Amino acid sequence: MKQEFVFNLLKKVKADPKLMRKLKVALVVGMVGIVLTGTLLIWAGISAFKYVAGIAVETAQAPTTQAQIADLTTELQNLPTVQVLSCWASAQRLMDPQPWLVHPLAENLNGLKVACLGAEKIEQTETETERETI
Repeated sequence: MKQEFVFNLLKKVKADPKLMRKLKVALVVGMVGIVLTGTLLIWAGISAFKYVAGIAVETAQAPTTQAQIADLTTELQNLPTVQVLSCWASAQRLMDPQPWLVHPLAENLNGLKVACLGAEKIEQTETETERETI
């Protein structure tokens, strides 16, 4: 039924040259509108990206930001190093739900701390925090 309607409409359009001309004009105007809209969208995206990138560069080069980065790097030097291989194995083991069902949460997290940060370093940081609280 729908196909017959479309075919009848096409026959009427082909039979009347004025209607065919109007249809062609409407299609050309529609295509130009689509191309113009797409171009404006692309231009707006590029402009927004440039604006955000410019703001990020200005913020990163600001003296206050540089001072905060310097403070952060000095604070990060005091953190214990990560033990990569044992940490990775422990993290993969904890991705399975079975250890979480068998062992308590604190035991799993302590095991992950020991694997990633090393047992000696955790004990040192714990005793340092205990001294600070006393």
